Amino acid sequence: MIEQKSQRLMAACTEGNLELVNRIASKFESTEELCEAEPSTGYTPLMMAARHGHLEIVEALIRLGHDSTEISRDSSNNNILMIAAEHGQLDVFETYANKFPRSVQMSNKQGWTPLIAAARYGAAKMVEILLHLGADLNHRDEEGSTALHHSAAYGHLQTISLLIEKGSNATIKNNGGWTAQDFAFSDKVSAYMEDCWRSSGTNLASSASSMSSFDSADSQDSIHNTLSPSPTAMMQRPSRPSPLSSATRKESWTSLSQGPLSPILATIAGATSPRLMPSNAWSEFKRVVVKQQLH
Repeated sequence: MIEQKSQRLMAACTEGNLELVNRIASKFESTEELCEAEPSTGYTPLMMAARHGHLEIVEALIRLGHDSTEISRDSSNNNILMIAAEHGQLDVFETYANKFPRSVQMSNKQGWTPLIAAARYGAAKMVEILLHLGADLNHRDEEGSTALHHSAAYGHLQTISLLIEKGSNATIKNNGGWTAQDFAFSDKVSAYMEDCWRSSGTNLASSASSMSSFDSADSQDSIHNTLSPSPTAMMQRPSRPSPLSSATRKESWTSLSQGPLSPILATIAGATSPRLMPSNAWSEFKRVVVKQQLH
């Protein structure tokens, strides 16, 4: 009986039927029953309403006690802020963040926080909200990347500007030995980042001394040290290779990531998607490919 009510409630939250949500919810005997998650995805009724942007239902469920004792998290440990960021639901995001500020610092199985999710999807207003609530600018995910890495990789200029203005550390390298600027989607994005740093008064050369505290053990690998330019060199790099188009990157990734060169690809790129492969890694990657083919 409870399972049937939960299924009906989930459907009503998906459809945005507030009247039906209130009617079904009134039949639950406890908030634990109200918050029961869908087994395969881990989605709760509140998460489903948030995903579809049904703000009135989100507010109604919160009033009924949803998430009052435990924050909703799906099977990947995403919370409602991450889901709202992915689906562009700003009103839901703001309402939930202000009601449950403890959710701001949570991370999922990939190590993403709501700030990383918002930066990745270019949600500048959400980034502002999170920073106002004390989100960690320099939190690193499981691959060692920060919110600025993700925003730079997707070329979200407004978000990049905001993160730099608020003090995102420019010298942090991820597990592959790459800074956020190395991950810039294009030369134009890289140049824009330099302009932002100059406008904010950031001196990358003088801040390089702090880099050692952020470098991971992986970044000490010899190939990473060979490939990764110093912050000063990045600011002056005149011969940075032009990035390949998204289509070319996708084609190259598809043909190579599952082949015999995949270990080399993973070592050089330190990435799990073509969008996150640093543009200036391609010249070195091609050099290694040619060398591999000669043997």
